[in-house]
Amino acid sequence: MNLKQNSYDSYHNTIKFHIVPLLGKYQLQKLTTNIVQKFINDSSEKGTSARTIQYSIFILSSALKQAIKNKALIYNVCDAVERPKQVKMQIKTLSVEQMQQFKKSMEEYRVPNTKLPTRHHPLYPAFLLQMTTGICRGELLGLTWENIHLDEGYISINQHLVITTKGAMIETPKTPSSIRDIPLTTEVIELLRKHKGQNTQGFAFTTDEGNYIHPRNYQCTFDMLLRKANLPKIRIHDLRHGFATTMLGNGVDLATTSLMLGHSDPKFTAKVYVHPTMDMKKSAMDKMSEIMNPIK
Repeated sequence: MNLKQNSYDSYHNTIKFHIVPLLGKYQLQKLTTNIVQKFINDSSEKGTSARTIQYSIFILSSALKQAIKNKALIYNVCDAVERPKQVKMQIKTLSVEQMQQFKKSMEEYRVPNTKLPTRHHPLYPAFLLQMTTGICRGELLGLTWENIHLDEGYISINQHLVITTKGAMIETPKTPSSIRDIPLTTEVIELLRKHKGQNTQGFAFTTDEGNYIHPRNYQCTFDMLLRKANLPKIRIHDLRHGFATTMLGNGVDLATTSLMLGHSDPKFTAKVYVHPTMDMKKSAMDKMSEIMNPIK
């Protein structure tokens, strides 16, 4: 009852495609640690990612904990298994120079196979909004004009768009800290004013027909614009990482950056979203040099 639809879908698919094929034949009371360990080992040998295996064991363990509460089991056989170590994914972010290059490319966009004059890409305001606020793709695509306060200069994040087995849905954030107000740059405010035009209802960013933009199509547009700008391919979510790194690299404190990202714990922001650039590392070494060689 307490699961959001997209979480339910994720659990269901993991159970159907990963857990049931290898463990579904076992009766509950006959499930052992060795059987679950073999499931882990076999999945790993088949090439299943460590992340997927860990997620499968998390779901299975949660179910067995409920079985213990129901007095159907005495102990949780997942407690003693050895789980694969997950290799931390190398996050790619755009440098400040690359972000400026991306921005310029979007400003000088020409519709392919036409002689139309250059103009900024229709989704330029959306991508610039993401780059300058660090909001998630789902938060951006679920943004309505009611959430955008142009006169006051900020946006309110209190929902996001998700695609589920039941179609597109608007959901509330998972944690209270995700509900937040974020100030906008003057440039973004002016872009949004022009983008808004006479459209004062519904989603801020839509298809030509006025429907919601599918997250997959939004990523495809992003990929196309990166290629046009001769920039390396990154995920939409990496703009969020880039925002955090840029903020901290330019003197914004960790607590403020964490609040803008909607995190409840700044330590999580520092651990997951901050990726020191070479310029940041050189700046740190310059400070070390000053410490070791003080001016007399």
